[in-house]
Amino acid sequence: MSTTKSRRDFLRNVTLGTGGVAAASVLAATPAAVAAQGNSGRVTKELPIPDTYESDRPKQTEYSVDVLVIGGGYAGVNAAYTAKKAGKNVMLVDKGRPGYSGQSPWPGTFNFFDPELGDDAQLVRESIRYGSEYIGNLDWIDIWIKESRAMYDRIKSWGCLDMYPRMVETKYMETRDYYGYRDNVVKDHERRPKFVEMLDKNQIPWLQHVMVNHVIVQDGKCVGAIGFQFTTGAVITVHAKSVVMAMGNGCIIPTGHPIGDNTFDGEYIAYNLGLPIAGKEYEDFHTHQSFAPGNNWIGSDARYFDPNFLCGGNTTLEGVKRSKQNCDTNLVKKPTSPDGLGYIDSEKISHQVPARSGSGATNYGKNPKEVRMGKVITPYVEFDAPGAAVAMCMHLASGVYCGKDDAEGNTGIPGLYVAGDGIHWTGPGGGAYPMGNGFTSCFVSIEGDHAGKAASAYAGKVSLTKISEANIAKAKDEIEQPLKLDKGFSPTWARDVLQGTMAPYWVIKNKSEAALKAALTHVEYMRDNVAPKLLARNGHGLRLCHEVKHKINACELKLRACLARTESRGSHFREDYPKRNDQEFLKIILQKKGADGKPVMSSEPVKKEWTAAGVPADLKL
Repeated sequence: MSTTKSRRDFLRNVTLGTGGVAAASVLAATPAAVAAQGNSGRVTKELPIPDTYESDRPKQTEYSVDVLVIGGGYAGVNAAYTAKKAGKNVMLVDKGRPGYSGQSPWPGTFNFFDPELGDDAQLVRESIRYGSEYIGNLDWIDIWIKESRAMYDRIKSWGCLDMYPRMVETKYMETRDYYGYRDNVVKDHERRPKFVEMLDKNQIPWLQHVMVNHVIVQDGKCVGAIGFQFTTGAVITVHAKSVVMAMGNGCIIPTGHPIGDNTFDGEYIAYNLGLPIAGKEYEDFHTHQSFAPGNNWIGSDARYFDPNFLCGGNTTLEGVKRSKQNCDTNLVKKPTSPDGLGYIDSEKISHQVPARSGSGATNYGKNPKEVRMGKVITPYVEFDAPGAAVAMCMHLASGVYCGKDDAEGNTGIPGLYVAGDGIHWTGPGGGAYPMGNGFTSCFVSIEGDHAGKAASAYAGKVSLTKISEANIAKAKDEIEQPLKLDKGFSPTWARDVLQGTMAPYWVIKNKSEAALKAALTHVEYMRDNVAPKLLARNGHGLRLCHEVKHKINACELKLRACLARTESRGSHFREDYPKRNDQEFLKIILQKKGADGKPVMSSEPVKKEWTAAGVPADLKL
């Protein structure tokens, strides 16, 4: 189900180690695809439409399967693997290439719990309770405690966790010879190709460069999805008994953080299906280098090719005590900018991000069975400027809300499931991510496994209902709408305007009602007046148009959630409400699409067992 060899070779040559979508973006920068534009961003169809890449065109554009998985990262491949092992006919589609798109190519660590190595479940639970400031989902933490070791064994069996010499330990570091290190040391150990190898080995067909725009619900149940292959413009229809959306988080544009193909696609689809979206107020801002703010490689350096180091075994009683002390410390005085520039580093404020457990195993080198050495960083330029992933939400804190008792990503729409970072709200760390390095890649793999099981079980009980011709025609028309305009706005211009609105620290880091409302007014204008008029000339431009629409929607939800939480908690910091307010905000803020198309706000209280009231009576800290 992959594309032609010549195409793969070309993508491999134009970029070193980046995702399929990032590489394909190079192809969009043709004279015909980039029109001259002024500050208005307006463009016209005066230039010829470039030819599509016919060699990429799939032999088949319509499929019927039991389980469709959308997304080829850790969550998606595990959902597909589990569904296949359950005996189902499974297909996976990815906007990039499995293993190379989204955030999955970039984790340098993998974290798991193992009682045989001395891990204490109660200490882990309490570290999350205090580290999350009383809103962490301890039910999902319990699932991770029980299942993470088995997931480690699964991922390791695929060859994704091989250990080999770090680049800094070789001759290639001095000259930064990444090609030499990759070709002569990493060789068969490189984990990203293993995703495709696993899919092929298990006879799971997959498509790359397919952007899914519509998950179809007919007669009250999910019956498949429709998208397009942006390298050719071919519309792809997949009829399915059940669908797992594992479509990732998002950001506006990567400025030094390599997640540019993460664009809130799944969140946009879910929101327009009427599903509740949770946790948008929590930031995962990231930092980069001020002297090269858009250079992914300077920031990532050799870590992209270094081994995926094993983490865990680091939650101690002393660490839990520190987290409790930090969590109990409420701010009583508004902080001031230490440099006179107005910027307050909220991540360093004591109650904002309580002490994380460390990145290494406390008994590494002491226990011969301990393989978790923790995060090992190859020397690289230190980060000094925040803002590398504007509008990205805190890991695992946002996405479709399936309920506090959810354990399988069941959206409430029969046949539709969610899994993974930014698309499935599980909230194990609340809005602070206190669980340490490597947790997310392991955790979303477990989410994918659960969703794959649930989707398979559902598919075994129902017959296949095909997407109606009317729904196919409607989706195709909506997908191709930007191609039909004679005049409109450039999606790259719109994306840059959106970034300029959201990136200032007073909007996304040190928040206030005035700044948030001003940004929201701007975003709403783009929603109503720019998004409907985005113009495309080819498949690549078409992808960009839809991504900008998704980003505008995500930014609106984010700003509204930030306005609604009038307190400071986790990575959400309000200058006008600098103190945590447990009386009013031990809750999950939700947004659903209303009848008028605008978000409707609501909330759900967190479980009492997750808060300070749920601390075991016999626990002594």
